[in-house]
Amino acid sequence: MSASDVSSVTRIPVKAVQALEQERWKDLPEAAFVRGFVVNYCRSVGLDDGPALETLATVVRYRRQTEKAHPVPEPGPTNILVSSGRSSVLSWTYLAIGLVFAVGILIAVLLVGTGGSQDVTQVQGGPATNQSAPANRPHG
Repeated sequence: MSASDVSSVTRIPVKAVQALEQERWKDLPEAAFVRGFVVNYCRSVGLDDGPALETLATVVRYRRQTEKAHPVPEPGPTNILVSSGRSSVLSWTYLAIGLVFAVGILIAVLLVGTGGSQDVTQVQGGPATNQSAPANRPHG
């Protein structure tokens, strides 16, 4: 069976099937997933999964021992402009303050532009009416 055939039968990604066949353990996910991959792979090609699981257990033990003996250092910041998490938090804080300030200004401009919550004519005693007609206008 080809790697794509095994993948279609077991639903294991083709890259994972190829990594299993070539014993590229670093290219595989966590051990719990790989254990399921090994069982499904062996059953699909008609093999006993016992020896394969023993080999996997040996590999997992070896990897755990070497990781403890040689711990992998944490990766540093990838962006030299952001040197710590605190500066990122500060920039988000300043952005939030600026956004609140801008929204406040927008609300103030809208309220002043509409005359506030009440119309001036309503405050003076109702709608403005023209009680006296100009003298030079014909009535009509």
